[in-house]
Amino acid sequence: MSDRTKNWISALELHERQTDSAVRPLIVDVRAQPEFEAGHIPDAVNIPAAGVLESLPQLNTGQPVVLYCDLRHQGSSRSERAAEQLRKAGFQVRVLEGGFPAWEAAEYPVVRRSQFHQIGKV
Repeated sequence: MSDRTKNWISALELHERQTDSAVRPLIVDVRAQPEFEAGHIPDAVNIPAAGVLESLPQLNTGQPVVLYCDLRHQGSSRSERAAEQLRKAGFQVRVLEGGFPAWEAAEYPVVRRSQFHQIGKV
């Protein structure tokens, strides 16, 4: 397996793993909360890139992790930087190739804020 294959996952492969895999990856959106609320991959958790290290105790090192952002600055994107931190901490982590825009372009499901359920007073 090349370094590229080890470090990246396509939208197609992520979608397949999300729906068919016995070991589903933990999908982490490292964008800011407003970006996450505007639209994210189903079942993704939002841990902004700056908070990844603080979240390590809550993450399972045995579960594969997939990170994504908008990948506007490939080579120095938020998800790539966060992935490097997680790798150094012993996690098996890959980055969504093309980021969230690639997921949307493939027309896979997206959760939008309008779909969130309101609880309590509004």
